[in-house]
Amino acid sequence: MQLNWFSITRLGEAGLLLPLALALLLGLALMRAHSLCAQFALRLLLATIITLASKIAFFAAGLGISAIDFIGFSGHTLLSTAILPVLSGWVLVNKEGYFSKPGIALGLFIAAIIGWSRLEVNAHSSSEVITGWLLGYMVIHPFWKARIPKPSPLKKLIPLSLTAIIFTLWANPQTALHIPSYTWEQDIAKWLMGQERVYTRHDLHNKPTQ
Repeated sequence: MQLNWFSITRLGEAGLLLPLALALLLGLALMRAHSLCAQFALRLLLATIITLASKIAFFAAGLGISAIDFIGFSGHTLLSTAILPVLSGWVLVNKEGYFSKPGIALGLFIAAIIGWSRLEVNAHSSSEVITGWLLGYMVIHPFWKARIPKPSPLKKLIPLSLTAIIFTLWANPQTALHIPSYTWEQDIAKWLMGQERVYTRHDLHNKPTQ
């Protein structure tokens, strides 16, 4: 059976994962896990800024690494790695309130498949996917030892119900949130440089010799 990589890669879209991240933050706040909520928010924000900056820097000034075919961190891989393990680790939280390590590992594995899909659809190079995955892992690293205060089976319904709502809205073309981040990154690069042209991967490998 041949996998539909285009369907798999859609699971890494910002229009799906950013609302899911907000839902997770809301759930953590409601459960009074304020320190964990703040740490997750700050780490995710920083990783997202780094990813956007790497892409804009290339589009605007051609700042990439030709030796490893790198023009910016994979956003799909970053978001899926930074968010899905938190979701799966929370849903499988144990009775003491600690995030499930097998659950986190499962989320990381799913994120790796989404990252692989970016290679299959020719959206990124392997270096961009690997670094995106590592950047996302830095976001979720604290969750290996994270604990939810006063755990209860009902609290598992918070991430499950919010995820179900978000996936239902995302699956419907009329309610799906589309975030054209690629276009925005290029528009910002054009504005910064005051020109209509942006650098491309072709430029990275065909720089004029001095």
